[in-house]
Amino acid sequence: MAELAANGSVSALALRFLILTATRTSEVLQSQWNEIDLGAAVWAVPAARMKARREHRVPLSDAAMAILEVLPRIEGNPYLFPGARHGCPLSNMALLQLMRGMGYGVAGNRGDYVPHGFRSSFRDWSGEVSSFPRDVAEMALAHVIENKVEAAYRRGDLFAKRRKMMQEWADLCEQAASRGDTAQQARQQAEAIKRHKADCGVYGASSGGEGRSRGGRAETEDAALTRATEPVCRSLRRQSGSPESSHSTPTGSPSPAIGQQLCLL
Repeated sequence: MAELAANGSVSALALRFLILTATRTSEVLQSQWNEIDLGAAVWAVPAARMKARREHRVPLSDAAMAILEVLPRIEGNPYLFPGARHGCPLSNMALLQLMRGMGYGVAGNRGDYVPHGFRSSFRDWSGEVSSFPRDVAEMALAHVIENKVEAAYRRGDLFAKRRKMMQEWADLCEQAASRGDTAQQARQQAEAIKRHKADCGVYGASSGGEGRSRGGRAETEDAALTRATEPVCRSLRRQSGSPESSHSTPTGSPSPAIGQQLCLL
């Protein structure tokens, strides 16, 4: 989700919307603005586009609504996710191609995942992690009730319960996106520190607690790490908006403790 949010293309927005609503690719790509009730946060998928040939109401989470707010509206194009051709939606291969470009799919170096697999992920989460009943999950996926007797007595669509479920699912997806951002930033910072250490030639201290000498003065290991990581620390603090003095010694250099933590990355 973090990569998709950073992408910003119409295809990426469509895939995020698909994940958040646990709907099928065709249902998302063919969705039109006249099916959306922004005031009630509901998407009514017409029966003609549903596998069960019955209208399916989808409760829209806060994250799904946020996507709708940034979607482009093109005059003469009724689709939520407009394609390159005038008056047409995205190609039915758009989401698959997007995932392939990210390294997923057949022979992908990140796994053979496809857009439809997110419905399976949603079902696994609802059954193994959430506390929602099975019927709520099945209704959210618009699955057909195979038992004819049960189907005859099932009149409602469990909409209120499904709204709670879809919001919890969206919250989980957004948390995963946040963790992805944090992990990516940590990896980038770690690589920057490693490169800087290699350029500066940081050497560990001897067992006696002393390291190499600079200008005739012996340095401890902490001092060497501090000196090597000082520019990186300053850069990270500027990126995070933290004041220069928050993790600094009185001279403005990173504290030895911070230097040690950075070298552990």
